Amino acid sequence: MLASTEKRFRPSCQRETNHVVVLVDKSFGKQPTPEQKRREFIKDFITGWAAGPFLANMDRFERHVICEHCGKKVIDE
Repeated sequence: MLASTEKRFRPSCQRETNHVVVLVDKSFGKQPTPEQKRREFIKDFITGWAAGPFLANMDRFERHVICEHCGKKVIDE
């Protein structure tokens, strides 16, 4: 997991507050089968070759944005 902070307007808080941004791997906590691992490897290899390693890995993560004031979490995909 990677974490950072940013300022966002939060409608429920009615003001701009600090938010913690956490990048979470979509496959966290799942046990893939060998067939799924092979399929993911081939897909990642082709995507990495065509779009570059940065863009290939960005679709593997979800952005979880958590308000420091009210604690509300929003998932940006």
